[in-house]
Amino acid sequence: MKLDLHFPNLLDREREYVYVLGVSDEAASLALQAKDGSLCPTAPISRTARRALADRRVTLSVLSPERLIRLAVTRAHAEIGRYALIIHSGSAARNRTLAERVVAEIARLPKKDRDTLFRRLRVRVFAEGEENYSTACEQSVGCIRVYDPKEAVAERFIWQYPLARFLDTRHMCYEKGLLRERTDLRVFFLGFDGTAAAIFRASAANNCFLAEEGEGYRVRPVSYCIFDAAGEEKRRTLADTYFRYRNFRRDADPADYLPLPEPASDAEFFTVDPRSSAALDLLDGNMLAGERDACFAVISCGSDADNIALARALLAHRVSKAGKLTVFLHLRERYDLPDLVREGCIPFG
Repeated sequence: MKLDLHFPNLLDREREYVYVLGVSDEAASLALQAKDGSLCPTAPISRTARRALADRRVTLSVLSPERLIRLAVTRAHAEIGRYALIIHSGSAARNRTLAERVVAEIARLPKKDRDTLFRRLRVRVFAEGEENYSTACEQSVGCIRVYDPKEAVAERFIWQYPLARFLDTRHMCYEKGLLRERTDLRVFFLGFDGTAAAIFRASAANNCFLAEEGEGYRVRPVSYCIFDAAGEEKRRTLADTYFRYRNFRRDADPADYLPLPEPASDAEFFTVDPRSSAALDLLDGNMLAGERDACFAVISCGSDADNIALARALLAHRVSKAGKLTVFLHLRERYDLPDLVREGCIPFG
């Protein structure tokens, strides 16, 4: 996991100080990534843990998180180096408290100096969703940004694996940039955890296609089939995001608006355990059979072991089934999986 802590328009020789506020192994790994990184514990740690960190060559800060935040803000304001604070305590409440402390320290500065502080101070808060930090982000005058690991995985996934990357001249007319007639795209989600939901939202927003239709063209929606044991509940979680425009378009009076764009995707939820044989049979029954069609599957149903087991089950299941399927496997750690890679399975994470 790498974070973007780039400071623009500053001399390379100026020293950067990176402090990770946390106690977990992941926090320690983040501290090791930085050239001058240090770990600032947000909770008491034992002597055994300190020795283990020393063995890993992790530098420990002697300051408390609160004193470190004051020091970083003060020195950044005085233009003595550049400071990056990564708040990753493992506790949502503690993360919020530390972010509010950053805001309070910035508020102590002369008002005329706050707007340029972001040039020398970067604060990244590990959190799921930005809704609890909107006020802090605004009051920190650009210094605080929320880092959602699930959203970061989704962003990298969409950047590295756009659906168009797996299409060819059978599916697309590259001269016109359009899908060919009788070409449909379908994405299966086997499991719909937070990472899968983030990938779905990013895919629906980015994987948009127009298709040839007679002498013209029209939107060709990508269809999504989502398999999860809590399928209906997961569908409701998208009511205020993905489904908002669809519902608005459905209920809008055509006389009140110019022609509204067609949705670039549609989604169907299936309440089924994605690891069950019933889910695999259901996937098989919903595979697109046309020669110009393309199907994809994203596996993100639980732990790495669960995801790997499901990928193997899926690949074994489709040996005797017709239809091409590109499989993406979500993993949190790196593994050597030659059998899956040979079958065309693409790990990501």
